[in-house]
Amino acid sequence: MARGCMSSPLQVLLWSRILCLFEARSQGVADLAAQVAEARAAVRRAEEELAQALEQEVAESRDASVISAMSSGAGACHARITAKSHGDAAQYLTAQHKLRAPYYLRSAWKRYEEGLYWGKRKDITNPFIMEYAGIVQVVAALELDSENATTWLEAGKVASALVTLSDNMHSQLEPLSLFSRACRMDPSLLPDLKSFLLRRYNWKLHPDERQMRRKIWKTVRGWIATGVVEEVEREAVPSITDGACSSRSSSAVAEEAPREEDADIHEVLKHFRMRSIFPTRIMQVNVKAHMPDGFLERLSDLCIRKFKAFGRKNPKLEPNDLNDEFFSSQVDQFDELKKPKNQKKWPEMYRDSNDFKLLMKLMDGILRSFLRQTHTAPEPSDEDAFVTLWAAVYPGNGGRHGYHVHQNSIVSCVIYLQTAGATTPIIFVDPRGAPPVNDYEQHMKERSFEPEAPFHHSEYLFPEPGDVVCFPSWLVHTVPSHREAKNRVAFAANLEQQDSWDSWHRTATKW
Repeated sequence: MARGCMSSPLQVLLWSRILCLFEARSQGVADLAAQVAEARAAVRRAEEELAQALEQEVAESRDASVISAMSSGAGACHARITAKSHGDAAQYLTAQHKLRAPYYLRSAWKRYEEGLYWGKRKDITNPFIMEYAGIVQVVAALELDSENATTWLEAGKVASALVTLSDNMHSQLEPLSLFSRACRMDPSLLPDLKSFLLRRYNWKLHPDERQMRRKIWKTVRGWIATGVVEEVEREAVPSITDGACSSRSSSAVAEEAPREEDADIHEVLKHFRMRSIFPTRIMQVNVKAHMPDGFLERLSDLCIRKFKAFGRKNPKLEPNDLNDEFFSSQVDQFDELKKPKNQKKWPEMYRDSNDFKLLMKLMDGILRSFLRQTHTAPEPSDEDAFVTLWAAVYPGNGGRHGYHVHQNSIVSCVIYLQTAGATTPIIFVDPRGAPPVNDYEQHMKERSFEPEAPFHHSEYLFPEPGDVVCFPSWLVHTVPSHREAKNRVAFAANLEQQDSWDSWHRTATKW
């Protein structure tokens, strides 16, 4: 018999031991795999619970904001508000939105004129595009000032022109519905409407616009004759006419049971993943409790006294120009502040104030912390980047800061030393309605520019003393006119780059 063909008792024992070890090891691997699966399931459950908790928190916050907005009128219903007192902030924004609404009506007329321009050149698509773009602006105006009959009247006027840009000349019901709403709210507007419609004999008007006014006049003439303004059953803007405010949260909608016939589709929809794309991150903290007693007040007092002295030397400057010149007069780079000749320009602040020295350290740390906490990398070296810091004072005479960005900077922060309650917020603009790469300095007057609808809802942050807010330097922002008895005092700071061109890229592409 050949060697190895028959197993000895030792070999049998050896193989049995090997098989036992293999089985044990397999069982161990299976146990580990089960533990890993269980751990992953636990993580998923925790993530789902966290997501639900966050969603509920956001929904409750949104509902509270909506309720506060409803108490102040529909004009603030869709506003994004960060404020200690939502009710006061909503009242402020309701008034501001009334001032914004005419801008969007003028913008709609401009779209109509652009549509006529392209129509003369036999362009097929651009008039239609301009019609839709103009209608979007009309909706924005009505949303911002939906309780004002005059706004509905003016919306009807521009709508009567816009609808003629398309081939559908039977669409007089849309502007008629707006006119009907306006005159039912305020019958005294009928003479104004009559005057507008009878101006169709102005031969400067486009023939289609004259024809549209003639069609609308046939109905309005009956309103005037009978003294009864009929309701036109045509809701061009149902989201406005059905009520702009609603406290119904998204979570409540999600909990609704699916219709029986949609069960299969509902099962598919449950597996959708929701993501926020193109995010914009800001950070906010209040530092008052962490600073020495009187820190904010002492710095604010120094700023106000310096600003008043600067104003006495420049009595002919307008409020906005005065604030700009006050900024230009300051030494804002940290390295330059160490030089004795520059400290003499404001010795009470630059040389003698320990609060200012602490402020410099605070803002430098916060600016760089923004990059770390938002996971923006790489953080620039001290050789490549430097911090600038300057004071801004708004004494209550209408001073403001128009729409702008901070070029050559990565991160910008503002610390508020003194505020006037729920007034004069810092406003961050939806980048979809106001691209960062734009020339905003050309808009010298307030409301000579507003974000494009439907991306016209901005973020309104009403600061409290001690608040610090940080944001990427490309985010368009503005400070509206300050008309309060109490001064608004802040320090703004930038983390700027020395020679690199990629400052905006660091926060625009890393999230």
